[in-house]
Amino acid sequence: MTDLLDKAITAFNALPPDQQRKMLEETRKSFAENNVAFLDTMNQNGKSRTRGQR
Repeated sequence: MTDLLDKAITAFNALPPDQQRKMLEETRKSFAENNVAFLDTMNQNGKSRTRGQR
């Protein structure tokens, strides 16, 4: 597993800086969208609670 990760990092670092930025931004957007979808699902299921609620 570590070898695969090392190869992925090496490949990413070999990309031009503008392509690295584009990939990082796409990853950031994807994480943000998935987080929103997850929170929406939790809210629909009544499982989301604010701090202090039991």
